[in-house]
Amino acid sequence: MVYLLENQSRVVTRDELLNQIWGYEYDGETRTLDMHIRTAAKLGGEGGSCIKTVRGVGYRIVKAESRQPAGLSDEA
Repeated sequence: MVYLLENQSRVVTRDELLNQIWGYEYDGETRTLDMHIRTAAKLGGEGGSCIKTVRGVGYRIVKAESRQPAGLSDEA
């Protein structure tokens, strides 16, 4: 979460997150990252909704005032 916040001006790729969190030698299941992101979003309450998935790329943090209205998604 800290790495996403430090890079909130851009989309952070899944590979970049894996390398930053678990290191270049990480050979585990990449879906683990998705589960951690999902858990962080749930535990973050209202703040967790600031984590957006950019389908096929990675994740980004969006500020509350730039969030899309309910029903819209970046996952097109």
